[in-house]
Amino acid sequence: MMHKSYLILLAAVSFIVVLVFSGCEVQNPVSEDAVHPYLSGLSVPDTIRIGSPSPSAVRVRVQDPQGLSDIAAVRFSVLDASGQVRHEAEMADDGKNGDIIAGDGLFYGLLFPAVFSGRTGRFAIRVIAVDRSGHESDPAADSTVVAAGAPNDPPRLSHPVFPVLPDLEELENAYFEITVFDPQDPGEVDSVWCDVYPPYSPAPSCRLQLNDQGEDGDSTAGDGRFAVRRDLRPVFLSSGDYTFRFQARDRRGLESRPFVGVTAVIRRNDPPVLSKLQAPDRISRNAGEPILLTVEAIDPQGPDDILRVYFNTFRPDGSASQGNPFLMTDDGTQGDAEAGDGIYSLMIGIGPQNALGIYRFDFYAEDRGSLTSEVIRHEMEVTE
Repeated sequence: MMHKSYLILLAAVSFIVVLVFSGCEVQNPVSEDAVHPYLSGLSVPDTIRIGSPSPSAVRVRVQDPQGLSDIAAVRFSVLDASGQVRHEAEMADDGKNGDIIAGDGLFYGLLFPAVFSGRTGRFAIRVIAVDRSGHESDPAADSTVVAAGAPNDPPRLSHPVFPVLPDLEELENAYFEITVFDPQDPGEVDSVWCDVYPPYSPAPSCRLQLNDQGEDGDSTAGDGRFAVRRDLRPVFLSSGDYTFRFQARDRRGLESRPFVGVTAVIRRNDPPVLSKLQAPDRISRNAGEPILLTVEAIDPQGPDDILRVYFNTFRPDGSASQGNPFLMTDDGTQGDAEAGDGIYSLMIGIGPQNALGIYRFDFYAEDRGSLTSEVIRHEMEVTE
């Protein structure tokens, strides 16, 4: 009985072992049955430009039944449309010259544009692996198109010059410069510009067009250094960090990576000014219609320097309203007629729950330097 149980247990263990090993996959396994290497995953460039200064990569995965150490050589050939071999080169798996990991089975070769001798058209790429016994793999093949010219890379920017901690005198004649290199040809540069962003603004206040024609601030034509001089006093109205974003575009529409610089500007800060208040003097609490309040806010440092416009209200008994402060908007909502026109607005409601008597409204504007305008005070009588 014990002998029978032992046999059943042994059979179960053997079955589990078979399952475990049948589920494992060994990379580059050693096998006594097969002898030839085999290839997979051939990768060649879709297009090669004759004028490119850089080689292209040819990659292929190689496996051998006797293991990778049995591989003697991997090489690729370039064939023209007639099938004639135009070039042959060795591939390597040594972690050098573009190969990333040595011994991973992924072989790498370099294909230089010069091997095509100026010919264009479609060429075949064929790869063969040979083991130490002389056994060859089946070839892996693909094709690439060889075209005239060079690849179009975008312009590149370097050596920016812009005002740093400028005073008013420097802003009157502010100088901007940046060096632009186009990999194809200096004549391929179509335009170069610099966007100026005021503090706290997501949109530029102006765009400066730079030139390399020896004019408008540029000292030497055609030297690749694009420049411009401008009076930026109307732009640098408030204190804070100003952002300069340089960029270039070539004649094919490709744009460079932008270069972004920041400079701090310290200017005298004057408070905002309120005027042109529009509000009724008397309103019935049973009218049942909203009331539109508007006021114009102007800041000497520009509209972007205004942080908020608001009012506080006080009941007839002198107590402050619970909702103070009430923020007004200039964004075309909540009764505001036009966004960005400097007229701030808010719709309010007066109902039967409001006490009769005279309400006081105090209007303010505050800038980003925490300066507050003089108050505009208005009294509104709520009647039956």
